[in-house]
Amino acid sequence: MKQVGAIRRVLLAMVAVLLVTASAVALASTEDDIVRYTQAIAENPADVDAYNGRGNAYYNLKQYEEALQDYNKAIELDQGRASYYNNRGNAYYNLKQYEEAIQDYNKAIELDPMDNRGYRLRGNAYYALGRYVDALVDYDKAIEVIPDDADAATHAGLYNSKGNAFYSLKKYEEALSEYTKAIELDQGNDGHYNRRGNTYYSLKQYAEAIQDYNKAILLNSANATYYQNRGNAYKKMEDKGAALKDYEKALELDPENETFRELIESLK
Repeated sequence: MKQVGAIRRVLLAMVAVLLVTASAVALASTEDDIVRYTQAIAENPADVDAYNGRGNAYYNLKQYEEALQDYNKAIELDQGRASYYNNRGNAYYNLKQYEEAIQDYNKAIELDPMDNRGYRLRGNAYYALGRYVDALVDYDKAIEVIPDDADAATHAGLYNSKGNAFYSLKKYEEALSEYTKAIELDQGNDGHYNRRGNTYYSLKQYAEAIQDYNKAILLNSANATYYQNRGNAYKKMEDKGAALKDYEKALELDPENETFRELIESLK
């Protein structure tokens, strides 16, 4: 068993190194894109694709203000592309300027009413504003117009978003139905199981919640919140030993989390 544990730790360390390396490569590539697009703009100040491309590169670096400036310029040069308004809307969204984001998504939908992205993104902005019913209308419209050949994960994401809106409205049975649809389409997504588990928990169906948290943990054993959630369900079922074990695992994964410490103390 000790040997297995040692091998597991080595493998995890190797994965961590690979992830850091991949992240560094992606970052360098994005920064190279900015240099390339900047050069293209210098050579042709009317190169609309270069402004949009550089905006995307800034966006990927989470430099949303810089992205916004480039998207503004792209739209100034070409006001007929829905994707430019969606892109600028996303920058506004990440700056928490949701009303401005909605205005851009409105324009994107006006230009291309059969593109599901405008409805999906506007639904997300409505959701961020707490306008859950409006969000549901947009998610339904996105599902209506999404191409049949879109990948399953995209379809699942829309049902997941509907589940989130129903959950926030405390319509747990409806949320349960949407999360189940998401899981049927994308069975490898740990988040879908966790959210359905939370819904079962809210319905006081703790055994079913634990089953979903088990699946979420099986898919992603490094997420401390999943252990906390399962611990909460065990606690409700008065299995304090199992709850304590999960809280301790959560703390092991996130040693700075004071909430986990408090949960552990509450059981001692």
